[in-house]
Amino acid sequence: MRFPQVVAMAAAITASGTVFVLPRQFEPTSVASVEENARRFHEIPRHLRPAMCFAPGTPPEIARLFESEAGPAPQFQAADWWTNTATNGNVGRGNAITLRWSIVPDGTTIVGGSGEPTSPSNLQAWLNGIYGSSAVWLPLFEQSFARWGELIGVTYIYEPNDDGVSISGGGNNGIIGVRGDVRIGGHSIDGNSGTLAYNYFPNNGDMVLDTADSFYNNTFNNSRGLRNVIMHEHGHGLGLAHSCPVNSTKLMEPFINSNFDGPQRDDILGGQRNNGDPDENNDSIGAATPLGTLGLTTLTRQTLSIDSVTDNDYFSFSVPSANAYAATVSVTPVGVSYLAGPQNGNGSCSAGTLYDSLRIRNLGLELRTSTTSLATANANGVGIAETIQDQALTSSGPFFVRVFGDSTDDVQAYALTVEITQFTSDVYTLSSANYSVNETGGNVDITVERGGDGSETTTIEVSTTDGSAVAGVDYSSTSVTLNFDPNETTETVEIPIINNTEFRGDRTFTVNLSNPSNGTAIGIPGSATVTISEDDPPGEFTFTNTQTSSVGTIPGAADATPLASSVYPMTLLVENVLGEVVDVSVELMDFSHGFPRDVEMLLVGPGGQTVMLLSDAGGTDDDALSGAELRFEDSGVVITNRETGLVPGQTYQPVNLDPTDDVLLAPAPGNPFGTTLSAFAGTSPNGTWSLYFMDDWASIDSGSLGGFSLSFTTTVAAPIPVILEIASLEVDDSIVNLTFTAEGVSTIAVQRSDDLNGWQTIASGVSADDGTATVEDSPPSTSDRWYYRAFAE
Repeated sequence: MRFPQVVAMAAAITASGTVFVLPRQFEPTSVASVEENARRFHEIPRHLRPAMCFAPGTPPEIARLFESEAGPAPQFQAADWWTNTATNGNVGRGNAITLRWSIVPDGTTIVGGSGEPTSPSNLQAWLNGIYGSSAVWLPLFEQSFARWGELIGVTYIYEPNDDGVSISGGGNNGIIGVRGDVRIGGHSIDGNSGTLAYNYFPNNGDMVLDTADSFYNNTFNNSRGLRNVIMHEHGHGLGLAHSCPVNSTKLMEPFINSNFDGPQRDDILGGQRNNGDPDENNDSIGAATPLGTLGLTTLTRQTLSIDSVTDNDYFSFSVPSANAYAATVSVTPVGVSYLAGPQNGNGSCSAGTLYDSLRIRNLGLELRTSTTSLATANANGVGIAETIQDQALTSSGPFFVRVFGDSTDDVQAYALTVEITQFTSDVYTLSSANYSVNETGGNVDITVERGGDGSETTTIEVSTTDGSAVAGVDYSSTSVTLNFDPNETTETVEIPIINNTEFRGDRTFTVNLSNPSNGTAIGIPGSATVTISEDDPPGEFTFTNTQTSSVGTIPGAADATPLASSVYPMTLLVENVLGEVVDVSVELMDFSHGFPRDVEMLLVGPGGQTVMLLSDAGGTDDDALSGAELRFEDSGVVITNRETGLVPGQTYQPVNLDPTDDVLLAPAPGNPFGTTLSAFAGTSPNGTWSLYFMDDWASIDSGSLGGFSLSFTTTVAAPIPVILEIASLEVDDSIVNLTFTAEGVSTIAVQRSDDLNGWQTIASGVSADDGTATVEDSPPSTSDRWYYRAFAE
């Protein structure tokens, strides 16, 4: 018989259910009934057995009847979490969820989870006997779930319907309008004393109360005993096992405690580790938690946390107007030191180790707009607050606060404070967030503006930072301090632009404001991007190899036998190219293959750089290619599915859908291989290029390649051969007709002289685009000899 994965009397750290035990002398209804429960318990396979916990005074021989396995790591014992609910599917750890809970109808079968006999639920009748009606006891359950919802990223919804399917270790998934994710029932577990309740771990979460226990008759403090049992058991339903030692500091200790109400520090950390804080799922600007429009105020939010290495918390706010407010934002780690550890395998509690929940992760802070970072604070060590002080707000917003953590994969609690104050000092801004200049422009003028009172002498620093533009190559690095005299509102910084002779494309650098003096501030924009427009033509070169190579079958060979092409590798010599590679494209000519997905196509540059052009992609024999032309560029079509066929004439990005499985035959180099043709950027194209073409599964298909070509864009254009000469001269009466051969020339000018000195232009802007140019002239009769000459414009 297969028993459910459950817990009987105490937290089962490695099983899927748990129970809660009273801290009083062991008073079972009968020792025989405990032994019978233990016998049934041991019929559960060992890997499903729960860890047990007993009330003080329980005889050791009774405890040994339920001996089980030891638990996991220290602190809050977050053993499991919900991955699917009736509302959410495919949920990862640390994400917010919605849980629906329902009360099962009396008569619902409860399969004994702690070894007790299977019997129907009588929970509702039992609670009515204590409280009179569900109108009194149902709000106690609502309050218990609502308290968890105030502390962690779980939204609780009461599901009034429950179809009465049995409660067991196997569980029944929640269905909206049918039953809850968390279902609650009750029957006799072990009579008075001992076990109070047990609960299954996610994705089950069902709860069973012991309706034969007089503990619940005490309704003092708004039935704190019942509510703490519900909240404790649901802690297991959230994936939390028992936490030790028993020192009245944690709800999830194995023994009930009515000295406090609901989850404590350790319990909250465990719940937030699994499902985030109450503002969870605010991991992006678009999902930021709104704090509203803030006037002169201080706002503090508690019970927050960064729960994993991927967690970022975003908050948004606005202010009533621009240039009148400043924000001081602080993130303060929250925590204390306490003993925490797992429950032992025999049901006893470990002594625990010291857990400093204040110093788990180092937190950082950023204040920004949707597009621009205004300020960042991340200088202090773990456990110390970070603050962005008096940041001027030069627009009404919205502004965004981002809280982030270091690489420690754990949960750190924190409090967030946003203080808005009046801002009356001067504010420095740049006149634009974007400037542009041609490479031949000589310089770019950056205007710094000062707003505010302006009555004092103040200073601000302006500096440049490389982007794709490099100081000393594209522009001159600049770092200056501007002095603003009283009532002076603008200053200009001139940044020299370098006109180089290489094609490097449009490129950018950044201008930044920093270190404002005398209490002044930097507003928006406090930095700007300068774009230098390229004016040099690129080099364009194409080299072609028309050598044919084929790859066939190996008669009698097993499938998966690799076979190289007949020319392996195909090579291409590139010579006399100026400059470095900006980008490269590859064209396969007359490409055929019966099963394209078997093809391995590797390009190796002169410097040893490698790019896998085609591997584990291209479809099946239904997508066979014959005489196809294919092109590969980094801007090409992306292939994500190996079943996708290749379209002749199409341009693709290099594709390798299973890079760990690439093994090419010698003399090809080994893994790893590049994935983009940008691997060749910045290198010289000159030298021998190699294309390795093979079949990694030679069976019944074959293929061939009729050559390949490489097209380069380089940083230096090729020298243009210029031919300009008189091809013919005809004289018809007083009309002279001149025809010029003009290759590599767009337009020409023609001049005339009678003494080879005083040259007079007789024509200019004459088109020579077709390689020739024709000019007609009527020279004056003042001389009997005339000379003509032409030059390219």
